[in-house]
Amino acid sequence: MKLDIISRVKEPNLKREKIEIKAFFKGEPIPSKQSIIDHLLANDSSLIKEQLLVRKVETHFGQSTLLSTLYYYVSLDALKQTEQDYIKTRNKIKDNEKPNNIQQNTINKDNKKTNDIQQNTIDEDNKKTNDIQQTTKTIANISTK
Repeated sequence: MKLDIISRVKEPNLKREKIEIKAFFKGEPIPSKQSIIDHLLANDSSLIKEQLLVRKVETHFGQSTLLSTLYYYVSLDALKQTEQDYIKTRNKIKDNEKPNNIQQNTINKDNKKTNDIQQNTIDEDNKKTNDIQQTTKTIANISTK
């Protein structure tokens, strides 16, 4: 596969660079996103793989060329903050912080509810025990008189 960079446009507000490429793959299957990234990295060694995202791949019927739009982010954090979840999922970018925080908050809430229920049950049982003991003492006092 031969790869040509058509344009590179810096987008400083989004902390990224838009890269448009044209790839020629005559006699080969349509390249995967991973293959496109690998060939681009081979052409430009200044790019970091984790900060590169394929946004669009466009092929035309009967032609052995494709046009693709990629974004190269300044940092992985900038990528995670800017891109939508489905794009991150499609490009297999893991965003561990969000699910773990939600999961941990859910666990903490469930534990608190369980502890509250257990404490209420213990308090109710203690109250019933005290009531029974008071009733027993009262009956004992009445029967001794």
